[in-house]
Amino acid sequence: MSQGRRIAVIGAGPNGLSALKVLRECGHEAIAFEQEPSIGGLWHYQSDGTNGDQRYRGYVSLPDSDQRINPCYFSLAMNTSKIMSQFSDFPAPDSFSTFMSHSEYLQYLCEYARHFGLEEHIRLNCNVTRLVPSAQGGHGWELQYKQCENAATPATKMEVFDKVVIASGPFPIATLPHPKYPGMDAFEGIVIHSAQLRRDGDLFTGKRVLVVGGSFSAAEMVGNAVAANVKKLYWSVSSNPQEKSRWMFDRLPASSDENTSLARGWDEHITRKDYFKNPEKFNSKFVSWLQPITQREDKAGLECPPDRLTITNTAAIQRGILSGRVRKVAPINSFSRQSALLTDHTTIDKIDVVLLCTGFEAKFSFLDDLWDRKHQKETVLYRHTLPLEKQLQGLAFVGMPYTLTALFPTAELQSRWLTELWASRDYKPDGTLYTEGEMEVFRTDVQKRLRSLHPCEQYNFITDSYGFSEVLAKDVGCQPPEIDESLLSTDRELALALLVGPLIAAQYRITGPHSWAGARDYVIKTAKGAVGEKMWQELLGKQLCKLNKACDYK
Repeated sequence: MSQGRRIAVIGAGPNGLSALKVLRECGHEAIAFEQEPSIGGLWHYQSDGTNGDQRYRGYVSLPDSDQRINPCYFSLAMNTSKIMSQFSDFPAPDSFSTFMSHSEYLQYLCEYARHFGLEEHIRLNCNVTRLVPSAQGGHGWELQYKQCENAATPATKMEVFDKVVIASGPFPIATLPHPKYPGMDAFEGIVIHSAQLRRDGDLFTGKRVLVVGGSFSAAEMVGNAVAANVKKLYWSVSSNPQEKSRWMFDRLPASSDENTSLARGWDEHITRKDYFKNPEKFNSKFVSWLQPITQREDKAGLECPPDRLTITNTAAIQRGILSGRVRKVAPINSFSRQSALLTDHTTIDKIDVVLLCTGFEAKFSFLDDLWDRKHQKETVLYRHTLPLEKQLQGLAFVGMPYTLTALFPTAELQSRWLTELWASRDYKPDGTLYTEGEMEVFRTDVQKRLRSLHPCEQYNFITDSYGFSEVLAKDVGCQPPEIDESLLSTDRELALALLVGPLIAAQYRITGPHSWAGARDYVIKTAKGAVGEKMWQELLGKQLCKLNKACDYK
């Protein structure tokens, strides 16, 4: 291995912690910078601050265009299951809920940092303000930051690093309607972005609420409002077809309880190797899952052609719609003192709260003009990690892809790929990977793919999580064993687990660099739990040629 480098990691949330751990175990002098007072990033719930536990009386100041807000609110829980969201060599406790609450997930992250000795290498309350190419020797990056703890006017400090990993994720900045709705400044009720919520029950109970937006945060808030006994909720969805025609997808089967540690999440049902290797089987399973949901939505009056997917608690939304407390309305045209005029010329009166669920964007203000809106849309990231632009060489972005399943294990694999690349003899000292001609071919191919996406999706670098993970694993050399007659004869349980079990991150620790001794047993344990002991024993007796058909369990 080449000599260890001095590397900065921006962010100590899940992506930053796994990057820090991987870099340090590979011999690098890695230091993480976190602006929050605790590790966990966006999962660190803060009950105090600007909009902490106040009772939301009066107008709440909306965030400005560069203000990074921690969007963690009191009732927040994960949309991906515990099994699929944990890191590859550190399982979450069995006692934790299937869909971990923010407090459970934060506890998991703290235990991860403690177990791998990361805490002493994390600088908390450090706000990175500027990142520029180093003037010292032509390589590396100058990182400027402010140590904000116990200082009214913190001094700016600067350090030089060989490399910088940006691991603050794709959702740091709240986006607002632009231009602002006419009359919004005259509205006398509360106007707030979903990122500013803390005690969401206080905002909803007994109120008339207008929710704006049709994506993940909007669906979550509608369900939470129903649970908090909202008086009346109007759900205004954009005229954008990408939001108007969105599936609502249950986290769990109707017979399951998501507050238990025994239930199996949606992602455990559909993320199996035999499904991904057989698109027809995957589509059949996916449609069979969605069909009863779409039937319920049809009865409830929601449009549901299969253009996009929202994973949420649809049961609460259905209850609200069928009881009349939730009503879907047209996009907003303008506001007056207590009302909203819609584009279909109808008016909603006596509104107490306007909740803007208008999403987030990846915006890195510390990069100045190196990563503005134009560059963000045009930048091509090799393996969704390394920018090809010469002015950005030496930087890496971890945790940027938007994936169908959990992002955090994918981000961990990105960091493993990155460390292997930086240690490679083929990696050039100036940080370049290919000749200009080779980069242009790759850039053209990626831009062609991006043009096929809706503009709002281009910023999130959407990718197939399974296919992407397999590519990274091949580069790293940590692909799971091939499922063939040889593996069936030497380790039949592992072969079956890899075929029919959920595609958990631990499978990439069975072999390869920094393997985990417990990976094999954990992969088998997870697969057994997924199919059940009786089905497991039946499948163990099947021949390989009959296994694909036999493993199509319900």
